[in-house]
Amino acid sequence: MKQRILFQRSRRSTRGSVLVETVFGVVILITFAFGIVELGWYYHDAHALNTLARDYARDLSAGMTTSQASTEIMNSNQVTTTGKLLQNGLTSSNFAAYYSTDGGVTFPASQTVANDTSGAKNNVTMGNMIMVTITYSHSRMTGLFGTGTVPMQASAIMLRQ
Repeated sequence: MKQRILFQRSRRSTRGSVLVETVFGVVILITFAFGIVELGWYYHDAHALNTLARDYARDLSAGMTTSQASTEIMNSNQVTTTGKLLQNGLTSSNFAAYYSTDGGVTFPASQTVANDTSGAKNNVTMGNMIMVTITYSHSRMTGLFGTGTVPMQASAIMLRQ
């Protein structure tokens, strides 16, 4: 009889500790879930930014003017509907394009891609390399891992055709 009473007491005393352990476990799982969501959102923006940089470089390498290429990028699917990068302030001023005359060894800041005198194409001669850089401020989604923005940058290099 004494053994039975001791066994019941120890079982009753563990009920509270199970509840406390469950709360700790749930808090850790929720933190991991929010971390996965936050990381997924960051990778989504990084992928969209890389896609925009490649598209912008491709447009410029085909001879488009900078205004035509940036308008096409700003109206692309990555910015307007699915990507929603525009909601955090992505504008054509975030785009920079330089060209190299030495086979892509250097891209001097003085050699920016601009419109040629006719306004129908850009000023890069065929056979030169074009480097595009897009900067962006990624906003954190959950706020659990800090507030504010994280600076992001994507670059692409293509040959002017």
